[in-house]
Order: sequence, then structure tokens, then C-alpha cells
Amino acid sequence: MPSTVNVSRNKVIARSAVLAVPYAILRLIPFAQLVGAPGVLPVSYSLTLLYVLLQGPWGAALSVLLGTFVSFALGQPPFFLGLDFVTPVCAVTVTGLLAQRRHQWTILLAFLALLTLFNISPMTTPFVPVPALGISLPFSWLHTVALVVLVAYIIKGKGPLKASSSTRDLLTKGTAVTFVGLLFQQLVGSYFLFELLLGTLAKAIDPSSWPAIWTLSFYVYPLEWLSLTALAVALAVPALRAGADRYALER
Repeated sequence: MPSTVNVSRNKVIARSAVLAVPYAILRLIPFAQLVGAPGVLPVSYSLTLLYVLLQGPWGAALSVLLGTFVSFALGQPPFFLGLDFVTPVCAVTVTGLLAQRRHQWTILLAFLALLTLFNISPMTTPFVPVPALGISLPFSWLHTVALVVLVAYIIKGKGPLKASSSTRDLLTKGTAVTFVGLLFQQLVGSYFLFELLLGTLAKAIDPSSWPAIWTLSFYVYPLEWLSLTALAVALAVPALRAGADRYALER
């Protein structure tokens, strides 16, 4: 007879394969257009919290990986030379580990390292002029907020977040871990995939265009990622509560 470990692993793989399908479909829909902003982020990023709480970080990562390649087969062209799965895999991994309260300080150090690398990169515009205010503001101000949220989440440390957690915990802790996970994803995408992969290795971006790119992004990315965080929580909480209520009724 198959071992318990093998059965459990097979269940994770099967569930990940099933959940890869809605992820792939939602990846075909640009989220930015839903909020009336330019950009290429897909709606599928809003599944981060739900997938993490249903499957854990590794099952969610497998769903994202499979779903990304399924979306290619459905006609979604790769943007990062086929490595489009890297950033959402990072998001669900970070979100999932934080939900389980594992490797929290490692994630904090990784976030700080990424933020430092991004800000010292010659392609980055670390301070963006804001004519309306007459001053320049840090491009990564929202990432600093995410760091504060992460530190507060680590210090409070009141147990892991699960699919069966209270609605209050799903809203508060869920928002915190999703916000950090998505901003971590944004950093990975901006530095490794956008600047290093497309800008340096593929030379697909004119070096003189970087200031304009980051200036435009400065006004767009907070709306995109905050909206994605809100949508991720709005999708996950009622779905998980409905599942819990149904389970209670069946019992």
C-alpha cells in the first residue's frame, strides 16, 4: 500500500494541477485595466492568499508555476522571456511562510537586501520628482511601509494563519502577509526580471528610458499593488468562510 507521505504528496499535486486552471484563466485578464491604470499585472495575482491558505506555500507555488505555463498555451505571451512564474512563485512562497510563521527573519533580511540592491542599481530612479509638491519622494516608499508591517507582524507573533482562522485574523493577518508577499514580488520583478533580465542581459530596454519608466511607475504601482492586496483578501475571506460553514453543516 502507498505510504501516507506519498498519498499526501499526490493529493497536493492533484489539487495544485486543478487550481492551476483558474490561475491560468485569470492570468489572461490585465488587472491594471480594471482599476483604470496602465500596466501588465494580471488578475491572477489576487489569488495569492486564497491559494496559500488552501495549499500552503509549496502547493500554491506549484499551482502558480503550472498555471503560468498553461496561460502561455492559452495564448498569453511571456513578458519576461518565459520566466514570468518567478515573481508570483516568490509571492506565494513568502506569503505562505509568513502565514505559517516560518523563516520570518530570513524573509525580512531578504526583503531588506532586495530593497537595497534595487535602490543602488544604476538603472533605478531612487527619488522621483513630484512637481505638485515641489520635492522628490522615495520611489520605494510603499516597500518601506511593507517592511514596517512585516516587523510588526513578526513581533506580535500570535500564532499561524490558517484557512480555519477567525474572520478577524483572516482580515488582519491575511492583509499583512499578502501585502508583504506582493511587495516582495514587486521588488523581485523590478530588479531581477525587469532591470537585470530585460535591461542588462536581453538589452531590450533603452538605458536612457529608465528615468521615465520609474517616474511613471511611481504613480501607478501603489494603486496596482494595494488594489491587488485588497482584492486578494476580499476573495479569500468569503471563500474560506463559506467553505468552513459548509463543513460545519455537513458535520
